[in-house]
Amino acid sequence: MKITFFLSNRQSGKSHLASYEFLKDPEHNLLITLNRKNAEHFKFYKQNKNNIISCNSSEKFFCGKKYKKVILDEYLFFDINNRIRLYDILPQITKKILIFTSSSTLYNKDIFNFVKEYKQDVQINNISRTDISMLINKTGLERKIVINLVNDLICNFITDPCTNLIHDSYFFNRELIYRSGLKEQLSDTKYKLEVEGQYLEETKEKEQIYFNI
Repeated sequence: MKITFFLSNRQSGKSHLASYEFLKDPEHNLLITLNRKNAEHFKFYKQNKNNIISCNSSEKFFCGKKYKKVILDEYLFFDINNRIRLYDILPQITKKILIFTSSSTLYNKDIFNFVKEYKQDVQINNISRTDISMLINKTGLERKIVINLVNDLICNFITDPCTNLIHDSYFFNRELIYRSGLKEQLSDTKYKLEVEGQYLEETKEKEQIYFNI
Protein backbone atom coordinates (compact mmCIF):
# COMPACT_ATOMS: atom_id res chain seq x y z
CA MET A 1 0.00 0.00 0.00
CA LYS A 2 1.31 3.44 -0.97
CA ILE A 3 -0.28 6.49 0.69
CA THR A 4 0.67 10.07 -0.15
CA PHE A 5 -0.81 12.60 2.25
CA PHE A 6 -0.77 16.31 1.26
CA LEU A 7 -1.59 18.51 4.26
CA SER A 8 -1.78 22.28 3.83
CA ASN A 9 -3.77 25.36 4.79
CA ARG A 10 -7.08 26.53 3.35
CA GLN A 11 -7.58 27.71 -0.21
CA SER A 12 -4.26 26.23 -1.35
CA GLY A 13 -5.58 24.36 -4.41
CA LYS A 14 -6.05 20.97 -2.74
CA SER A 15 -9.32 20.18 -4.51
CA HIS A 16 -7.84 21.21 -7.87
CA LEU A 17 -4.97 18.77 -7.29
CA ALA A 18 -7.46 16.06 -6.32
CA SER A 19 -9.47 16.57 -9.51
CA TYR A 20 -6.27 16.67 -11.59
CA GLU A 21 -5.18 13.30 -10.18
CA PHE A 22 -8.63 11.84 -10.76
CA LEU A 23 -8.76 13.00 -14.40
CA LYS A 24 -5.49 11.26 -15.21
CA ASP A 25 -7.53 8.06 -15.45
CA PRO A 26 -11.20 8.63 -14.55
CA GLU A 27 -12.19 5.14 -15.69
CA HIS A 28 -9.95 3.46 -13.13
CA ASN A 29 -9.59 6.07 -10.38
CA LEU A 30 -12.02 6.84 -7.55
CA LEU A 31 -12.53 10.29 -6.01
CA ILE A 32 -14.11 10.46 -2.54
CA THR A 33 -15.33 13.82 -1.25
CA LEU A 34 -16.57 15.22 2.05
CA ASN A 35 -20.28 15.17 1.16
CA ARG A 36 -22.77 14.85 -1.70
CA LYS A 37 -22.67 18.57 -2.44
CA ASN A 38 -18.91 18.41 -3.01
CA ALA A 39 -19.31 15.25 -5.09
CA GLU A 40 -21.84 17.02 -7.33
CA HIS A 41 -19.39 19.91 -7.70
CA PHE A 42 -16.75 17.56 -9.12
CA LYS A 43 -19.21 15.81 -11.46
CA PHE A 44 -19.14 18.63 -14.01
CA TYR A 45 -16.24 16.67 -15.53
CA LYS A 46 -18.89 14.31 -16.91
CA GLN A 47 -16.31 11.61 -17.64
CA ASN A 48 -17.31 8.57 -15.61
CA LYS A 49 -18.92 10.65 -12.89
CA ASN A 50 -20.01 7.44 -11.16
CA ASN A 51 -16.44 7.24 -9.88
CA ILE A 52 -16.95 10.43 -7.85
CA ILE A 53 -18.70 9.72 -4.56
CA SER A 54 -19.09 11.12 -1.05
CA CYS A 55 -17.58 9.52 2.05
CA ASN A 56 -21.13 8.59 3.13
CA SER A 57 -21.58 6.13 0.25
CA SER A 58 -22.81 2.66 1.15
CA GLU A 59 -20.46 -0.33 1.49
CA LYS A 60 -22.38 -1.89 -1.42
CA PHE A 61 -20.76 0.61 -3.78
CA PHE A 62 -17.31 -0.87 -3.11
CA CYS A 63 -18.25 -4.56 -3.39
CA GLY A 64 -16.17 -6.39 -5.99
CA LYS A 65 -14.47 -3.23 -7.26
CA LYS A 66 -10.79 -2.42 -7.73
CA TYR A 67 -9.23 0.96 -8.52
CA LYS A 68 -5.84 2.02 -9.78
CA LYS A 69 -5.87 4.97 -7.40
CA VAL A 70 -8.23 6.37 -4.74
CA ILE A 71 -8.17 10.13 -4.10
CA LEU A 72 -9.59 11.62 -0.88
CA ASP A 73 -10.52 15.32 -0.80
CA GLU A 74 -10.61 17.02 2.66
CA TYR A 75 -10.14 13.64 4.32
CA LEU A 76 -9.55 14.95 7.86
CA PHE A 77 -13.02 16.54 7.78
CA PHE A 78 -14.72 13.18 7.16
CA ASP A 79 -16.57 12.19 10.33
CA ILE A 80 -14.74 9.59 12.40
CA ASN A 81 -17.18 6.76 11.59
CA ASN A 82 -16.62 7.19 7.85
CA ARG A 83 -12.85 7.43 8.32
CA ILE A 84 -12.82 4.17 10.30
CA ARG A 85 -15.01 2.53 7.66
CA LEU A 86 -12.83 3.66 4.76
CA TYR A 87 -9.69 2.70 6.69
CA ASP A 88 -10.88 -0.91 6.48
CA ILE A 89 -12.34 -0.76 2.96
CA LEU A 90 -9.75 1.10 0.88
CA PRO A 91 -6.80 -1.32 1.31
CA GLN A 92 -9.07 -3.99 -0.21
CA ILE A 93 -9.85 -2.02 -3.38
CA THR A 94 -6.60 -0.19 -4.22
CA LYS A 95 -2.85 -0.16 -3.69
CA LYS A 96 -2.48 3.61 -4.01
CA ILE A 97 -4.18 6.38 -2.01
CA LEU A 98 -3.73 10.13 -2.50
CA ILE A 99 -5.05 12.48 0.20
CA PHE A 100 -5.48 16.26 -0.08
CA THR A 101 -6.66 17.99 3.08
CA SER A 102 -6.34 20.62 5.77
CA SER A 103 -6.53 19.49 9.38
CA SER A 104 -9.73 19.79 11.39
CA THR A 105 -7.89 19.21 14.68
CA LEU A 106 -4.72 20.27 16.45
CA TYR A 107 -3.45 16.88 17.58
CA ASN A 108 -1.36 16.65 20.72
CA LYS A 109 2.15 15.87 19.45
CA ASP A 110 2.94 13.29 22.15
CA ILE A 111 -0.27 11.36 21.44
CA PHE A 112 0.24 11.61 17.67
CA ASN A 113 3.80 10.26 17.87
CA PHE A 114 2.80 7.51 20.29
CA VAL A 115 0.03 6.23 17.99
CA LYS A 116 2.30 6.43 14.95
CA GLU A 117 5.07 4.46 16.66
CA TYR A 118 2.54 2.00 18.12
CA LYS A 119 1.17 1.22 14.63
CA GLN A 120 4.67 0.50 13.37
CA ASP A 121 5.26 -2.11 16.06
CA VAL A 122 1.81 -3.62 16.61
CA GLN A 123 -0.59 -4.98 13.98
CA ILE A 124 -3.74 -4.78 16.14
CA ASN A 125 -5.14 -1.26 16.59
CA ASN A 126 -6.08 -1.66 20.24
CA ILE A 127 -4.25 0.58 22.69
CA SER A 128 -4.39 -0.67 26.30
CA ARG A 129 -5.71 1.11 29.38
CA THR A 130 -2.14 1.25 30.68
CA ASP A 131 -1.10 3.17 27.55
CA ILE A 132 -4.05 5.54 27.97
CA SER A 133 -3.06 6.21 31.60
CA MET A 134 0.53 6.85 30.51
CA LEU A 135 -0.66 9.39 27.90
CA ILE A 136 -2.88 11.11 30.46
CA ASN A 137 0.08 11.49 32.82
CA LYS A 138 2.39 12.64 30.05
CA THR A 139 0.08 15.23 28.50
CA GLY A 140 -1.97 16.35 31.51
CA LEU A 141 -5.11 16.08 29.36
CA GLU A 142 -8.45 14.74 30.60
CA ARG A 143 -9.07 11.05 30.05
CA LYS A 144 -11.98 11.68 27.66
CA ILE A 145 -9.85 13.99 25.49
CA VAL A 146 -6.98 11.48 25.34
CA ILE A 147 -9.34 8.63 24.39
CA ASN A 148 -11.00 10.75 21.69
CA LEU A 149 -7.62 11.73 20.19
CA VAL A 150 -6.40 8.12 20.23
CA ASN A 151 -9.62 6.91 18.59
CA ASP A 152 -9.28 9.66 15.98
CA LEU A 153 -5.69 8.71 15.13
CA ILE A 154 -5.62 4.93 15.42
CA CYS A 155 -7.71 4.22 12.28
CA ASN A 156 -6.43 7.24 10.40
CA PHE A 157 -4.16 7.16 7.35
CA ILE A 158 -2.15 10.11 8.71
CA THR A 159 -0.45 7.82 11.27
CA ASP A 160 0.08 4.80 8.99
CA PRO A 161 3.64 3.48 8.65
CA CYS A 162 3.29 3.44 4.84
CA THR A 163 2.11 7.08 4.65
CA ASN A 164 4.33 9.73 3.11
CA LEU A 165 3.14 12.92 4.81
CA ILE A 166 3.88 16.07 2.80
CA HIS A 167 3.45 19.13 5.01
CA ASP A 168 5.56 21.80 3.35
CA SER A 169 4.94 25.55 3.18
CA TYR A 170 5.84 25.36 -0.52
CA PHE A 171 2.31 24.05 -1.13
CA PHE A 172 0.60 26.54 1.20
CA ASN A 173 -1.53 29.52 0.22
CA ARG A 174 0.97 32.18 1.27
CA GLU A 175 -1.38 35.03 0.40
CA LEU A 176 -3.71 33.76 3.11
CA ILE A 177 -0.86 33.75 5.64
CA TYR A 178 0.06 37.36 4.91
CA ARG A 179 -3.52 38.67 4.65
CA SER A 180 -4.04 41.30 7.32
CA GLY A 181 -6.75 41.06 9.96
CA LEU A 182 -7.25 37.28 9.97
CA LYS A 183 -5.45 36.77 13.25
CA GLU A 184 -7.85 39.19 14.94
CA GLN A 185 -10.93 37.67 13.27
CA LEU A 186 -10.21 34.00 14.04
CA SER A 187 -9.64 32.12 17.27
CA ASP A 188 -6.06 31.03 17.95
CA THR A 189 -6.84 27.38 17.15
CA LYS A 190 -8.73 28.21 13.96
CA TYR A 191 -5.93 30.50 12.79
CA LYS A 192 -3.33 27.78 13.32
CA LEU A 193 -5.44 25.21 11.45
CA GLU A 194 -6.86 27.23 8.57
CA VAL A 195 -4.21 29.87 7.93
CA GLU A 196 -0.93 28.42 9.18
CA GLY A 197 -1.85 24.87 8.18
CA GLN A 198 -0.74 23.36 11.48
CA TYR A 199 -1.94 19.96 12.69
CA LEU A 200 0.15 19.35 15.83
CA GLU A 201 0.48 21.16 19.14
CA GLU A 202 3.03 20.66 21.89
CA THR A 203 2.04 19.36 25.31
CA LYS A 204 1.63 22.34 27.61
CA GLU A 205 3.94 22.43 30.58
CA LYS A 206 2.20 21.45 33.76
CA GLU A 207 1.78 24.29 36.18
CA GLN A 208 4.11 24.07 39.15
CA ILE A 209 2.35 24.47 42.49
CA TYR A 210 4.41 25.76 45.38
CA PHE A 211 3.38 25.57 49.02
CA ASN A 212 4.67 27.85 51.73
CA ILE A 213 5.96 25.83 54.62
